[in-house]
Amino acid sequence: MWFLSPEVRVAEQTELKGPSNPYLLIDGDIFLYRCGFAVEKTKYLVTAHYPECDWVCSEFDTAKEAKEEMKYGNKTLWSRREVEPVENALEATRKALQNVCEKFPYNPGKGDKWVGQIYLTGKGNFRENIEAERGYKDNRDPGHRPKHYRAIKEYLVKNWGAKIVNGMEADDAIGIDAYSRPIDGYIVVSNDKDLDQISGFHYDWTKEHLYFVNDEDSLKMFYKQLLCGDPTDNIKGVISEEKADELIDPLSSPHDCARVAKEVYEKKYGELWSDKLDVTGELVWIRKDNWPSGKLHNPFWSHLNGP
Repeated sequence: MWFLSPEVRVAEQTELKGPSNPYLLIDGDIFLYRCGFAVEKTKYLVTAHYPECDWVCSEFDTAKEAKEEMKYGNKTLWSRREVEPVENALEATRKALQNVCEKFPYNPGKGDKWVGQIYLTGKGNFRENIEAERGYKDNRDPGHRPKHYRAIKEYLVKNWGAKIVNGMEADDAIGIDAYSRPIDGYIVVSNDKDLDQISGFHYDWTKEHLYFVNDEDSLKMFYKQLLCGDPTDNIKGVISEEKADELIDPLSSPHDCARVAKEVYEKKYGELWSDKLDVTGELVWIRKDNWPSGKLHNPFWSHLNGP
């Protein structure tokens, strides 16, 4: 399998138009967190006591400003979280989703309804059972959730028909759903670059940006993450993101991508390269189908042994 030529890829992007009557595959996790935190504000208070006067207090909107103030004199930093009522969080969520649905209606002019599925991550992500040098997402504070997390999640399920998926992430459910449909029949709605592993139309709702990811670029995205890991998910890489771009972008086939990945891992880990690569590959790969348990999901080996 060979990738599209640069000329074809440019033409493809130039003629880009969103699908009519699209099926929306919505990353509900992003809406839940962004809309939940949108109604929260952390205030920072810097206090100091001087012999010639009483306590002096200064309030700041950002931690950066507060820490800058802390450089001058013996001072104390305080913070407090101000949270708006739950009704405001639910309304922020409704508006954000409504804006997306109005932009991509199904059968426009005939009711302008939307068709699609919102996915939410549930319990039991299989990646948590993969033995890696770093625990999957162990760098995240499990308590760092919006105050109204549960209320928004319940709202998405009851009012928007959101589906909670267990054993994997919402990203995987979106990938499996997408690859069961024609490539021009759906739009992936998120702002998470990890989902660029999925071919097809994408909509970044935070920037109101519609774009298309072809098979070449979606697969190259996987190989770049295989090489550089994903710091946000505590996945260790072997080279920098810039170096991964430099190595993968010029390549013209999946086999070349796999060969380069093998060379990089061999140089880093020697005889242990395949074990290390398999672990990272499983952690970063977004599933496209329901493979039996106990088998590798990512396509590295089929690419390495293929043409």
